[in-house]
Amino acid sequence: MENAAKALQFAAGLLITLLIISALVYGYSRLSEIKQIEQDNERDQQSADFNLQYEVYNRSGVYGSELLSLANKIGDYNIKQADEQGYQEVSLSITLTPPIGAQVYTNTTYDADSITQCYDTLAEKIRTANETIKGKSISYWAGSSSEVRTTFNDTTSPTLQQMTEKIRNYNSLVSERDDISRLTFKCTKVEYDENNGRIISMKFEEE
Repeated sequence: MENAAKALQFAAGLLITLLIISALVYGYSRLSEIKQIEQDNERDQQSADFNLQYEVYNRSGVYGSELLSLANKIGDYNIKQADEQGYQEVSLSITLTPPIGAQVYTNTTYDADSITQCYDTLAEKIRTANETIKGKSISYWAGSSSEVRTTFNDTTSPTLQQMTEKIRNYNSLVSERDDISRLTFKCTKVEYDENNGRIISMKFEEE
C-alpha cells in the first residue's frame, strides 16, 4: 500500500513536471510567434514607408523634371542604402522621344544613371556655353539682339557671325534642358520584391 502511494506521488510529480514543461514550451512558442508577428508588422510598415516615396510617381502627368528627381533618389538609394541594408536595388526605365536638335538627350531609353549623367552633362555644356564676352554673359547677349548688332560686326572679336553662333548654341542647349523638363510621362509598370513587398522597378513612357 505504501509503495502504491509513493508510485502515485511520483506519477503526480512527473505529471506536474510535464505540465510545467509543456506550459513553458507553449509560452515560448507563443512568445516567438508574437515576436515574429511584430517583426513582420514592422517590416510591412517599413516597406509601406519606403514605397510611399515612389508611389507618388505611379501616375500619369509626371513631368520630366520630376523624373530627374526620382532618378537622383533611386541613384542615391542604390549607392548608399540598398547594398548596406541587403535590399534589392531599384531600377528605373524611361522612354522618350529626343527633342529636335538634341545634343545630349539623343537616346530613346534611359535608366536612373544614364538620365542623371545626361542632366549633368547638359548642365555643364550650358555653363560652358554661357561664357563672358565683353563683360557680359552669353545669356545676357541672348536676350538683347539689338545690342548684339550694335556691339559686334565683321571686324570685332568675336565677329557678329561668331557671336550669333554662340548665342544659337546656348539657346539650343537651354531649350533642350527645358524641353526635357516639360515632357510628361505615364508610369506604365511597377514591380515589387516578392520577399518584402518593396518596389524594385518602375517604368515610364512619354505621353
